[in-house]
Amino acid sequence: MTARGTRRGGPPSQRFLLPAGRARPAALRRAPTSGNPPASYPWWSRGRGLPPAAWLLAVAALFPACVETPSVAVREQIQSSWTRPLAYAGSDEVVIPLTRAKDDKLYFRLQVDGRDIDVVIDTGSRTVFDLKTLHALGVATYPTRDNYYGFGGFLRGHVAFLNEINLGGLRLAGKTVTAIDLSDLQRSQTAEALPQIDGLVGADLLALLSARIDYPAQTLTLRKPPPP
Repeated sequence: MTARGTRRGGPPSQRFLLPAGRARPAALRRAPTSGNPPASYPWWSRGRGLPPAAWLLAVAALFPACVETPSVAVREQIQSSWTRPLAYAGSDEVVIPLTRAKDDKLYFRLQVDGRDIDVVIDTGSRTVFDLKTLHALGVATYPTRDNYYGFGGFLRGHVAFLNEINLGGLRLAGKTVTAIDLSDLQRSQTAEALPQIDGLVGADLLALLSARIDYPAQTLTLRKPPPP
């Protein structure tokens, strides 16, 4: 036999559907309407202080000031760079020596805005740079709504505008890249006595530059794309 539900006590906003014949549990009974609330109530509800909604509004008002957001000019520069053709300079074709580590991955060195960084080839991902490494180089990064799974969990995505990427003498100007925190991956590399990395060169950049990997010679050949 199914018990019928009845509404018991309190205004509509505080009524709960209970089985017939059962009293309201103490946890669901109405709070006292006079006198001091019990000491078990949160401090902000004991007669003084801000209600929770006011605290949420205060935190929300302060949050934008804690997050670095790009200026209008920078936002326009980043947005236009996704569709604007890259500018190329230097050699039409380069051959870059690779290092094959004990994990069978291929590592090499490139330059970002004139500074050397170490990267690994990852044909199954897009090009990503370490957030802290870019900050150390003086490159501004800005948070996005994208999240990336891997390297120890979910990671907040950032975007960065690089003035120049130099790959063995083939230079790309005005490249917009993704940046995430690679700290967990770097710690794993150190624990396994593997080369330290500051980024991953992925399929987007490899395809753009018609990459060819020569495993016996351990070299990476890149070619400048033909004019559109």
